Amino acid sequence: MIKEILITVKTYPVISTKYQELVCTAGIDLSSNPGKFIRIYPVPFRKLPYHKQYRKYEVWRFNLERAKDDHRIDSYHLVKPHDGGKRIKAISTANDWQERKEIVLPLLAPSMCDLQKDYTASPKSAPTLGLVKPHDVEFIVEDDTREWPEKKKHALNQFSLFQDNDLKPLEKVPFKFSYKFHCSHPECGGHKMLITDWEIYQLWRNCRDQALKEGKPLPDAEKEAIQKVIEKYKEWMLNRDLYFYVGTVYQYGTWIIIGIFYPPL
Repeated sequence: MIKEILITVKTYPVISTKYQELVCTAGIDLSSNPGKFIRIYPVPFRKLPYHKQYRKYEVWRFNLERAKDDHRIDSYHLVKPHDGGKRIKAISTANDWQERKEIVLPLLAPSMCDLQKDYTASPKSAPTLGLVKPHDVEFIVEDDTREWPEKKKHALNQFSLFQDNDLKPLEKVPFKFSYKFHCSHPECGGHKMLITDWEIYQLWRNCRDQALKEGKPLPDAEKEAIQKVIEKYKEWMLNRDLYFYVGTVYQYGTWIIIGIFYPPL
């Protein structure tokens, strides 16, 4: 089936024993009326030709099929994963993100608690993607391992040995980022959710690399990069009209923050 999708989410790649590495992409299906969230997974994003590598808030036309090995009702596969799709247009930030808000905000869920409750009750029929409005937001940075787990390292080594592979090795970022918040439910006890958005990890890597180019030693470069991330996600971001794109992890059913929508106040 051919669908036009507004890309709203692109997560940091993860290592796959079957596909080498994958990106989870989510967006809004503009072919349906009203629009609804849709997940496209897996996508071998870094293996796609440059002109097929979509950006957030671009509308793309994809040939999709319902996922056969994923029970989540909003999950689809690309019919030809390595062919990608066709870019139609970009949705700009003009007029304080007006056009983006007109598409995105009508899909706002009542609360994070409601999404979790519905999914727990009906995991095969309830939405596993949503948009929520957070309150009392706290940004958290925690140390993480510097190396991929052995199983994933083995998978990467296998692909390196047996396939033509011109990709740079996927870097393991040694930090994890989360938000703690309350949602709009009157009895919400609070949520702490991991952020997997590509944007935050790439910001850290770019800032680290810039500091290294300036001649700073690695520990100082990493600290400086973390400070830049904190400045954006704890200070700058919290002065925006903040919303979280959320979704479930396939294997576990836990909810995570897969992207952030942050138009100006």
